[in-house]
Amino acid sequence: MSMAKYILSKHQIKRLIDGKEVVDGHGRKYFVKGNSMEVLKMIDERNLYDKFTVTVENGEMDIVQK
Repeated sequence: MSMAKYILSKHQIKRLIDGKEVVDGHGRKYFVKGNSMEVLKMIDERNLYDKFTVTVENGEMDIVQK
């Protein structure tokens, strides 16, 4: 069974950077660590939210330049 693609908002990305969980509309909880955390920090520090889309699908995070 495949899960829907879930697009993270700026607020949710900031929560992940702060080490907090993000919950999607189906109650699934997401956390981030490692290289993904570094990329999210770079997006936040440089305020590149309008340049990237961060999605979660099937438990995998995808960061794509717009």
